[in-house]
Formats: sequence, structure tokens, C-alpha cells
Amino acid sequence: MEVTANKLFNYIRCRRFAALNDANSPTDSLKNNNYYQKTISKFKDIFLGLNYYEKLSYVKDINYTYDFHHDFTLSENFDFIFNDKDIYILISASSKEFLNLKYKFASHTHQLFKKNSQGYYQLDKSGKNSVNYQQKLNKLFAKNEISGQVILKYAFMQYLYKNIFPKKDFNLFFVLINEEYVHDGMAYTDKLYHIFDFSNLDELDKKIEISLFRMINHIELNDFTPCELERNACLRGKPLQCKFVDFCYSHLPKENSIFDYFNPHLGFKEKLKKTYIHHDTYELLNEGYIKMEDIPMDWLKNKNRLMQRYCLDNNVTYINKEKINIILSHLKYPLVFLDLSYMPIIIPKFKHEKPFDNISFQYSLFTQKENEKIDLDSDSYIHNFKESRSDNRNEFAEKFVNDVLRYDSSIIVYKKPQIIKILQGSKLIFPHLKSKLEIIIERVVDILDILKIDPKFFKDHNIKNVDLSTYNFYDNKLSGSYSRSKLAKVFNFEKINDLTINDDKTEYKIFRLFNDNDESTKDKLKLDMMIYSKYKAYLLYKIIDKLKQMISA
Repeated sequence: MEVTANKLFNYIRCRRFAALNDANSPTDSLKNNNYYQKTISKFKDIFLGLNYYEKLSYVKDINYTYDFHHDFTLSENFDFIFNDKDIYILISASSKEFLNLKYKFASHTHQLFKKNSQGYYQLDKSGKNSVNYQQKLNKLFAKNEISGQVILKYAFMQYLYKNIFPKKDFNLFFVLINEEYVHDGMAYTDKLYHIFDFSNLDELDKKIEISLFRMINHIELNDFTPCELERNACLRGKPLQCKFVDFCYSHLPKENSIFDYFNPHLGFKEKLKKTYIHHDTYELLNEGYIKMEDIPMDWLKNKNRLMQRYCLDNNVTYINKEKINIILSHLKYPLVFLDLSYMPIIIPKFKHEKPFDNISFQYSLFTQKENEKIDLDSDSYIHNFKESRSDNRNEFAEKFVNDVLRYDSSIIVYKKPQIIKILQGSKLIFPHLKSKLEIIIERVVDILDILKIDPKFFKDHNIKNVDLSTYNFYDNKLSGSYSRSKLAKVFNFEKINDLTINDDKTEYKIFRLFNDNDESTKDKLKLDMMIYSKYKAYLLYKIIDKLKQMISA
């Protein structure tokens, strides 16, 4: 069996993974991710171009294997080896995962990683006697953290190379992307990345050997029976979620499970005579608590959780008509219902872009006059799609601000913080549009703030004597989530869930590789993306319209 760092990470999650997984099946989804592979290839070209000199001797993309134990062969791809000594591995993660790790010592805050004489980041051990230092070190190695996953890969590759070439001196460096880098639109610089030397981390070889033999033990056990579900092993809902989560959690109800209480990571508190007992959600799950109804009422201290339970037990919808009516009465007509579609990038392409920025590529909007009913074929509908490989951002942005600001009105969106972040970034890219973008930012209203709660709104409008501790709206069909798909169920617009593209992740993944298709396929994909964006904007109207009906009923 061939073992990579990623496969090792998966096999040590729990003993059951080994029994469920085919030894020859892939565990790394990025291997088949075309966008990721193209991005890494571009990153490698940039890195080599910035570090090449005439007498440099290097090899690129070389695979090494090592027969570790019986039928287990360790295998990894090494991106660059310079002068037969210095190994560089390029990682698409942000360097902030390490640079943001800080500890407190002697009343001062220190970075866990600092630059060494080479200009590479290395673990600073000067604060090792600090309790806070050890806590941060534990977080660094935690397998549920990106940093821990990177360290595991580093340790694995170091162990592999060291065993193949036991008498060879070498240096292993990991190259991570600098999230603060701003592209000048001309040429990339070495500020695009930060280089890390993890060689001074303690007992990496020992950690790898322990992990390898744990993996082998799991494989030899071949135990298919259920084991305890663990937050940091399953990584449910996280980017590195176990591939068998749906199977292992299949005993949970699809709606209103214990995980559908708001903030399930906080667990629950059981009151005793003089104190409280904290119950972790995963501990309860493993003890058989799987439904919302399984949690005793007196363990629900939070008002929003009590609201959820009340709605479930009595099969009712909760709506605070007073608070919602106050918010709706302050909206300025004609309302603009805006969907702005965006995708996350890794390597910036155009001037002023930064790594991991979200880049908008289409928008849809409807405009509604007061008391007007609109449908999907409304004349007010506007759509724009940015499909060119060239830098046509300026044209797209100018049309966007002009379309959105056709009226002096409120702009309804879904997930305002993300929209605001994109608009704030756009002010740097398009300084001539700064004043218009600031107007849009000022007018944006989040549909989730209407459904949940927006203390800032009530404070800004000097509205007092309202309950700011509970959400404004809840329905059992939401099952603890205000996702678009759940809102569509509640507000009678389920047709959005039946579209060819019906979630943002699928939408931006299709757009990422849009121009790699032939013209016929592009036309079909563009139409699918356009319809999804149109339906997202219209859903906002449906929610406001239904809320008005419920208030007046």
C-alpha cells in the first residue's frame, strides 16, 4: 500500500476509516481538482522564476518512495531540489496560519514564528517556559488545524527523505502564500510567499513513526463497527471533513438533530444544586442524544435555543412582528434586491488583487416599488456577467455601481459582511469609484439581520425597549440554518433548489474553469449561472414579501 502524508492523516483519524476505505482509493480530493492543479503549477513557475540563476542546479517534481514496513511504501512528490541540498515544497495555504500564532510572556505578546538569519520563518523557542507558549504549541500541532496538517506533511516528507538518503545533508523548506501581498499587475515578487523552516520542531520523526504504526494497527484491526465520533477526527463541516461523515452520521435525523441547535460547539449546561455540569455535544451524541428533543429543556439556557425547541415541540413558526416591522418600515423604496456572485482565488492575476481575495464575476438585481408585486420576468431585472480572460474589471465595476445606484434606495443582500468586504476591496482597485462604493456600503441591508437580529440598527436609530437577545424569525424547516436552500423551503421558493446550479460552491467552481470549455458548453454554463444568480436575487424579494404578509395577518 502506497502511503502519502494525506493518506496517513486520514488513516489515523479513527480505527473505522481503515475498514471503510479501499486501500487503493484516493484520499486527497485536490489531486483531481483542475483549478488547484493549475494554481499550484503557476505557483511553481513563479517560484522558480524568482529563484533561478545561471549556475543553479535543480530538479522539479520528483517522486521518492521508501519501503517502510512489509507492504507499506511511503511516497511523496518533492517540488524543487536546488543544488542537490535545499528542498522547497509549495503549499497553497496562507502563511497567516503560522504568523498569527502568538503567545504572551512577561506581559508582552510574541510571534511563535520569527525570521532567522536566512530570512526564513522558524519556531522561536525563547518563550518555552511560558504556559501560554505551550498552549500555542499544542494548537500548532493539532490535526484539526491547518497548521497541524502542514506540520504533519513536513514531518512525513522529512522522514521519507532522511530514510532514503541517511548520510545526506539537506534542508527542507515549506513555501506558503503571503495573504497580504498586493499584485502590481506587472511582475510577481518574492513577497508573494513566506518560507518556513520547521526543522527545529521537536521529535518530528518520533511523531511520524507513532502515526505510521497507528495507521498499520487500524488497517490490521479492520474493524468496521462504529467507534466514538470525534470533533477533531471527523472534522464535520470543515474543509478536510472525513469522506465517510455522511455514512458515520447517518443515524442522525436529517432535520432538527442535536447539531441543529444554534452554536452546537458550545455544548449544553445541566444545572445542579450549586453548580453546572457542561456536556460537550459530541459526548452527548456518543451517549445516544441525536435529536433536538433528546436534550432536556432545562439544559437550554440560551433564548434562541429555547425558541427553536418551542417551535419544534409545538410545530409553530416564531416571528417577532414588532421588531421586523420596525426594520421594514425604515427601508427606503424602491428596494434593490442584489445578488453578487464571487469566487475565492489563490494566486492574484490583476493589479491590486491579493491572494485569497473573493472576486466578483456576475450580479443580478430586481427593483421593487413600494407595494408593488414583481415576478421573475419583471422589467426591473438587470444582470451582468464578466467572462473575459482580459482585465475588464473596470467596465464591470462601473456598470455595477451605476445599476445598483439607479435609485436612492435600500439594497437587500444575503450575507452583508462578505459583500462589504468585496466592496471595501474594490475601493482600492477602483479609486475613481470610491465615493459610489461607499454609498452602496452605507445602503446595504442584510436579509439575515432582518431574520435574526441587528443590534447596531436599533442603536443607530435610537430605538429602545426591544429584545436584542432573540432572533426575529424562526421556522422548523430551517433546522438551525439560515442557508439559502433552507430559506427557499420556508418562503415558498423551492424551485431554486431544483436548478442545475443550486449552491455557491458549484457556481464558482464552474466559473473558475469557464473559459476552458468550448463555446457551446460555455453558453450552457453561462445560462445556468445566470439563472442561479437571478433566482438568488428574487429569493430576497420573496422573503421580504412573505414577512410583510405575516406581519399584516
